[in-house]
Amino acid sequence: GQVCVSAPGCAAVCRDIALEVSPHQLPEPEKWSMHLDLWQHPQAVARWHDVAPWSPEHFALLRPLMRRLAQAGQKCITCTLLDEAWNGQTYDWFPSMIRWVKGKDGVMRYDYSALDAWVHFMHDEIGIREQISCYSMLPWHHKVKYFDEATGQWAEVSAEPGKPSFEQVWAPFLRDFHHHMQQKGWAGKTCIAIDERPDRMVREAMRLVKENAPSFRIAS
Repeated sequence: GQVCVSAPGCAAVCRDIALEVSPHQLPEPEKWSMHLDLWQHPQAVARWHDVAPWSPEHFALLRPLMRRLAQAGQKCITCTLLDEAWNGQTYDWFPSMIRWVKGKDGVMRYDYSALDAWVHFMHDEIGIREQISCYSMLPWHHKVKYFDEATGQWAEVSAEPGKPSFEQVWAPFLRDFHHHMQQKGWAGKTCIAIDERPDRMVREAMRLVKENAPSFRIAS
């Protein structure tokens, strides 16, 4: 073919060109080596379409979106361990996929049903299977929201790295979560994901993960 280049005040210059196309073909996306990690926000889809989160209607809406993401070579499933790790930087709040419940006996329990439904959907049906990124042990506000059965209301507990409360809150959770993910067969793919946090905080989180959830990795 021919390519012509022109600009105001200049004569056009045209050149004949010949392109030789190499006989290479892209492999299927699941074979790509690029580590694509675009965060997902499934609850935003539920809010936009006014359906209940994790309902059959919700997953039906998610299906074409997530299949398109998988076809682009996505490697990671985005999960949230607690409410809004990033202090509300996006239009839709990032709610927790785990329900923290403090029983009347004072013991914290963890309901993984929403997280399980989401990971099963993404892992088994959509085919994104390399990594499960769980945000975050280091939220910007250093707080964990939980439902208090004694009062029947939501409450918060502070868990700042370097203080005793950090280990008191996160060590029991990590042990329980690690056991749960082992039972599901996902522990080796699970990463405690940390975003934009100071080094001293990241090291505290890494220490707790190593001590309480040795199969987990860190994504940062």
